[in-house]
Amino acid sequence: MKKIVVTAAIALCSLNLFAAGADEVSANSEMMTAWNCGFYPGVVRYADIILSTQSSVFTGKAGVYKGESLYKMGRISDSLECLKEALPFVEENKELLAMNYYWTGRALYDLNKIDEALVFFKKSAALSKKAFSKNRNSPEARFYGASILWAGKSEKELGNNKDAVSCFEFVLQNGALFSKDEYEETSVFLMESCIKGGLSEKAVEYGEKLEKKSLGIEVKYRILLLKGDALVQEKKYSEAYKNYCTVLAEGPESLAACAMEKAYSVSSEYQAQV
Repeated sequence: MKKIVVTAAIALCSLNLFAAGADEVSANSEMMTAWNCGFYPGVVRYADIILSTQSSVFTGKAGVYKGESLYKMGRISDSLECLKEALPFVEENKELLAMNYYWTGRALYDLNKIDEALVFFKKSAALSKKAFSKNRNSPEARFYGASILWAGKSEKELGNNKDAVSCFEFVLQNGALFSKDEYEETSVFLMESCIKGGLSEKAVEYGEKLEKKSLGIEVKYRILLLKGDALVQEKKYSEAYKNYCTVLAEGPESLAACAMEKAYSVSSEYQAQV
C-alpha cells in the first residue's frame, strides 16, 4: 500500500511539473541557483518570469523568494507587498508559509512596526515548532530559531522584558543554530532584559556562565558591567564594585568611562557596604 501511495505522489509531482511547462521549470531552477549564490537581483528576475504566467505550481514559491530577495536588496516596502500577494498561494505549504511570515516580520520590524512584526514572528515560530521538535534540520523547521530570536528582539523593543528573556534563553541554549555575532548580541540582550524585567538573580547567574564562554572582548566586559548592575539590584554592592573595577582595569577603552561612573556611584552611595 505504501509503495502505491509513494508512486502516486511521484506521478502527481511529475504531472504538476509537466503542466507547469518547461519555461517555468527552468525559471524555477535558475531562481534557486541565483538564491543559493546570494544573487538576489537574479532571484527577482526569474521569479518575475514565473509570476508573469496566469498560474503556476511555482507561483507561491516565486512570490516568497522574491519577497525575501527584495528585503535583502533593501526594498523593504516592495518586499512587504510581494509577500502579502504571495500569501494565498502558500497557505497549504508550511515551509513557505513559515518563510513568508518570517520575512514579513523582518520587513515590518525594519519599518518600525514592531508590534505587527511580533505577530508574524510568533506565527512563523508556531508553524515551525512541531517540525523543529522532530528534526531541527528539516526544511519546515529552518525558520524556527530565527523567528524566536526576532520575537525576542521585538519583545525587548516593546518593553516586554520577561517575555524577551525566554526567547533569548532559547538562543543561548541552542547556540549552534546561530552565528557568533547573533549569539554575542543576544547574550547582552538577555542580561539587559533580565535587569529591566526585575530578574536580577537570573542576570547574575547568566553573567557567571557567560564569563566562561569564548566571547569578544567588548561583549565580555559589557556583560561584566551588566552583571555589576544586577548585583546592585541584589544589594551586593561590594561584588558590584569589584565588577566595575575589573572592567575599568582590564576592559576596552570604550567601556572605561561607563565603568568609572558606575564604580564611583556605587562606592559613594553605599560606601559602608563597599
